[in-house]
Amino acid sequence: MKIPEIKQNLSLNTVLSHYNLKPDNNNRLHCPWHDDKTPSLQIYPKTNTWTCFSSKCNAGSGDVIDFIMKYEVISKYEAIQKAIALIPLAQSIKPKTESEQTPNNFTDNEQPTTNNIATRTEVLTKAFNYFKAGLSGKSRQTLEYIESRGLDKTKLEIGYNSGQMHHRENRQYIESYVKYHILAISEAKGKTEKCYTVWAKYCIIFALRNKQNQITGLYGRSTINNNENKHFYLKDRSGLYPSYPKETTTKLILTESIIDAATLLQISGITKEYEILACYGTNGLTEEHKQAIIELKHLQEIIFAFDNDEAGSKAVEKYTQELKIINENLKISKIELPCKDVNETFISHEPTVFMHLLEQRKILFSDEKTNKKEKSQTGSPSNQHHIATSPLPKFNATNHEALTYETTELHVTVLGGIRISGLERMKVTLKIQIKNSHYDPLRQYLDLYNNEQLTRLIRTVNEQFEVKTETIRQAALGLIEELEHYRISRISLLQPLQPKAPELSPRDMTEGENYLLNPKLMRSTMEDLGKTGIVGEQHNRAIMYLVFLSRITEEPLHIISFGASGSGKTHLQEKIGILLPEQDKLEITTLSGNALYYFKHDEIRHKVLLIEDMDGAQEVLYPLRELQTKQKITKTVSLKDSQNNIKTITFTVHGPVCIAGCTTKIRVYEDNANRSLLIYIDSSREQDERIMTYQRDESAGKINKAEEKKYQLLLRNVQQMLKPLKVVNPYAPHLKIPPGVFKKRRSNWLYLRFIEIITLYHQYQREQKTNNETGEIYIETTLEDIAWANKLLKNVLLRKADELSEPARNFFEYLKKWLKENKMEQFKNKDIRDGLQVTASCLKRYLPELLNCGHIKITSGNKTKGYTYEITSYEEYEKLKNSINNLLDNLLDELKKKEEKNKNTVVCLV
Repeated sequence: MKIPEIKQNLSLNTVLSHYNLKPDNNNRLHCPWHDDKTPSLQIYPKTNTWTCFSSKCNAGSGDVIDFIMKYEVISKYEAIQKAIALIPLAQSIKPKTESEQTPNNFTDNEQPTTNNIATRTEVLTKAFNYFKAGLSGKSRQTLEYIESRGLDKTKLEIGYNSGQMHHRENRQYIESYVKYHILAISEAKGKTEKCYTVWAKYCIIFALRNKQNQITGLYGRSTINNNENKHFYLKDRSGLYPSYPKETTTKLILTESIIDAATLLQISGITKEYEILACYGTNGLTEEHKQAIIELKHLQEIIFAFDNDEAGSKAVEKYTQELKIINENLKISKIELPCKDVNETFISHEPTVFMHLLEQRKILFSDEKTNKKEKSQTGSPSNQHHIATSPLPKFNATNHEALTYETTELHVTVLGGIRISGLERMKVTLKIQIKNSHYDPLRQYLDLYNNEQLTRLIRTVNEQFEVKTETIRQAALGLIEELEHYRISRISLLQPLQPKAPELSPRDMTEGENYLLNPKLMRSTMEDLGKTGIVGEQHNRAIMYLVFLSRITEEPLHIISFGASGSGKTHLQEKIGILLPEQDKLEITTLSGNALYYFKHDEIRHKVLLIEDMDGAQEVLYPLRELQTKQKITKTVSLKDSQNNIKTITFTVHGPVCIAGCTTKIRVYEDNANRSLLIYIDSSREQDERIMTYQRDESAGKINKAEEKKYQLLLRNVQQMLKPLKVVNPYAPHLKIPPGVFKKRRSNWLYLRFIEIITLYHQYQREQKTNNETGEIYIETTLEDIAWANKLLKNVLLRKADELSEPARNFFEYLKKWLKENKMEQFKNKDIRDGLQVTASCLKRYLPELLNCGHIKITSGNKTKGYTYEITSYEEYEKLKNSINNLLDNLLDELKKKEEKNKNTVVCLV
């Protein structure tokens, strides 16, 4: 349908009615695009257009399509599709007769009760199903909001309320919606028909369920950032999210919000061990929640995962006291979040951080603590005096939320503990008491590193408690010293332990040495890589294995794997990564722009960074290039200290590192590509068949997994036994790369460096020589090393010399083969689509590239009827391959002849 036809069949009033917008008697209404106190949007029914006359608004004028596009914040194409969908609505504005009314939203067995009003459960269930269906195909803004909160709509039950559910097929249920407060009747002056206000409009919707797992309540979270009211609950709220905990629950996590609970539901490691229950805010632990907890007969522990703020802390403290009364045998603990709340922590960290936080959770109440407290309180006065005067540790950090420090006269408690981040300040809340005194304790919040605040505290304690100033000062300095040690020790405990290289057993070392002494080492390695479970990719897997070996040198190589989605590029990288010692690799799924700067200065030295998806690491491409070239990255930031003085801090992370990544793109940014060896995953039909055969054999139990692990361990041990020796290539002055290779300087360096790595791999077979001037030990390259480098890199150099992209080249070679087999000289789009089973979208990519490079030409036809093409040369690729092969092979033959001649000369002289 063309645009003029859409405008003719769809009136602006129909669109306004769809969005529940009602113009007044003068065809004016409040503009939806700015804060409009008086109606400023004029509707022109005759021309089917609108105009906003307010100087505060930039909406301007438009037609029905413009209104839809701006109202829903979507593209023009999406607005046209929406308009086409609304055209039938213009024909169905009139009320249906009783015979025409067929409830589309209820099944035959779930018809509404008399007068079209169903039960609450029926109505809310159908409404939520409608909201769930409404989530698909929603505006980009809604989907971006869900994605920004880290929520996966495929794992969670989420709906979306566009505010249109009482239109079209749902009109007959308006009375039910009004009864259960999903709609509210609003008054409109001058209008005879009813107008409605929609509950939780433009919100994502979650269902609350009762003990029978039926939907008895709904919760809406606004997707509009400037909306003051972000949380919407139905009136007469009931039900729990995500549901009532199972009767067998032993450990229950309470979150402050439904979004936080939904976040944790996505982490399988948590849902396997813990049940999750959402409170409805800091004051939202309802009687229904408490009753559900009381009924859990096997419950052992409740874990609070409330927000990391003052309100969250107070709520946890309040509910801990209430839950202790409910069940005095419960253990109650809380998670200390590194960010504001659970959802923000999930977005900012890997999901595994929650398992670590749960392991480190803080105990707030347990049965053992209560017993100890009762025993101390029921003791005799003499016994109490003995406890008070018995020697105690000067500093006690048993309870991280109440650190204590004692001198002979003072007892100081650091309430709420101390933040271990921000070492330039020491903000604390102190409770200071005088031992054996009737004075009330003094509580003070201050920064102990602020000399003015510390002096004021000493003076206050002196005046209030009549304790000598010097005694107080010494106690304060002692406390500061202890807190400094405490913070540093806590930080060191939280740092992840770097894996240490396991010591190889004598047997492993003997096997590894025998392997490296094999005269046919390269041939054996290529074969054994296939025995580790890698199917095909003979050259690619050998190249990657040697590139990863270069990590031990001061100038490592880097590699990028190209391939379509599902072609096996990430699988190949993972399989070769298994052959590396754990301490020598760092597997990364995604990287933020600043992530690399916050490693320790030598944490990634001589490691392989395995980046699963280069497409998602665009922000970090620049620091990656710097690491590749300069072997270090540096970043300087400005901070304010406790005195508000600005100072700069410099972060420096040292390499060298070996960087490996995968991408689905045809090409990557040139500055990153020319620093790396580029390999292309085999996408041939033969490789497809090899992989599928392996999958069938694996499913049938015919693959010897123990044998695969044996070779994986062997090749991993071999990598660990190699040392970073210097390599000298005496043949380097005579070596050349093909003239057609792009970026010759860096390509030449990559070629020479790869030869050196092959030499390094043969270090157990080469004589170690010493430089007489420097005393440096080195080994020399042989012609065999160069031969293996030529064999493995011929295809890499060919791809660097070919002006076509890899997918276009593969298509072109298939096309030439197909035309020869069918004895065709010319072809059309339809011919190759049918013959090669190629999609139209692929042809749109490949044919223009072949035309631009001059590999095909148009012989006849036009844009309307289609073009006829002809291949300009069938031999160009063979010529390119031969030129590269001949150059490398001829140079190698010449070097062999020279070496043979030199040997013969030496023999004659002797």
